[in-house]
Amino acid sequence: MNDILKFQTNIPELVTFKFNDFREGTGQYGAWFKYVVQHKGVDKVIFAKEGLHRKLQSCTPLEGKELEITLAEVDGRKQWKLYFRGEEVVGGYQDTKSYSKPQEGAKMNATEGLDIPKMKAWATATNARLKRIEGVLFPETGELSRDGVHDTAEDLERISY
Repeated sequence: MNDILKFQTNIPELVTFKFNDFREGTGQYGAWFKYVVQHKGVDKVIFAKEGLHRKLQSCTPLEGKELEITLAEVDGRKQWKLYFRGEEVVGGYQDTKSYSKPQEGAKMNATEGLDIPKMKAWATATNARLKRIEGVLFPETGELSRDGVHDTAEDLERISY
């Protein structure tokens, strides 16, 4: 069995992922996601909770990818920080190496003829709607607020935006 890599607060660890996939399960502390990595020349496993798992999935494909992972304490709160090639990974991150030149050209051609001011107005309105409902959700867990007003998914669906 591989050693388990446990992260210490504010100490970055450089790992290389052995595979694209992961194993998942549920234990005493909730859902877990198992990744196999190489750390300092030794095969190890990472048992990630939901937050780290989501960030790792935004980096797919993972096989052969080297990431610096830190359990950082910022303003008294712990959060995962991931870096790929010196740049911080944020949600929705894509490895630009996977894009080919024809795809880039196709993306540019797809934007021709679009009403950019109209799209910007739509984006602004959408962001405003999201901000209005943002207070109903806890930012880290995504669970519905238990404020006595918006307690169920049905309540959330009734919020006008």
